[in-house]
Amino acid sequence: IDLSSYPTSKIFLTGTAIPLIIPAVTPNQGATYSVLPALPAGLSLDTNTGYITGTPSSTTAVTNYTVTASNSTTSASKTFALRTGPGFQVNDFGDLPDVTPGDGICATAGALCTLRAAVQETNILGVPTNRMILVPAGTITIPVIDAVIPPITSNIEVIGESQTTTIIDGGGTAAANSSKQIFTVNGVYTVILTNVTLQNAKPLNTIAGGALNISGGSNVSLSHVSVLDNHTTGAGACGGARSVIGCASSPHSDYGPCAYTTTADKSGC
Repeated sequence: IDLSSYPTSKIFLTGTAIPLIIPAVTPNQGATYSVLPALPAGLSLDTNTGYITGTPSSTTAVTNYTVTASNSTTSASKTFALRTGPGFQVNDFGDLPDVTPGDGICATAGALCTLRAAVQETNILGVPTNRMILVPAGTITIPVIDAVIPPITSNIEVIGESQTTTIIDGGGTAAANSSKQIFTVNGVYTVILTNVTLQNAKPLNTIAGGALNISGGSNVSLSHVSVLDNHTTGAGACGGARSVIGCASSPHSDYGPCAYTTTADKSGC
């Protein structure tokens, strides 16, 4: 009995049907399936096929689930981690805004979900709910001519596919002052960035922060994040990566495993 095609870990958004999860193609004749503990509300396991389907309807923390398949001669088990919660799935690497901010739907005029549109929707929906923005592998480049991504004013988790494959690019060139910051957080919000690279943010900024501008008591955590080739210039500027370098104005920031370089005119506070 082959259960190898079950995932190792997955994050699913509440209110969105999950893609079909099936056992390997190898026929599992006569097998019956069970899972412990019970799957999150809205998801179900077909005891005859091993298919997992449904639409999550509640928020659950990361939990390990074990599927067991057995027939008259043998059995096999596979354990994997699932997490469910509210949020948005980015499915476009462009930078268009949300067409109707506040309607609870991340959608540009082309009915696609960009990072910018997801941040806009999450900001309006507001605290205290913590919402996830899931970003697939690929590169999002913020065109220099576009406005800065709206400052984050809600509790947000931006979760990429992996640290090396999900890239958010500020669009800066070798020249200084050639782009804008990527993320700005100013207020008592919890912001978590996971499995992404932030690069090439090179703004003229008289406050601080190339890739990240963090202030106002924000609680910002980075885990498995690379902050590469960002800088900032101007009077009072400090840190191409802001508090990754340790700005005193952001004492509540907590950075996990994180790689960074700063080709900055001002490399620290």
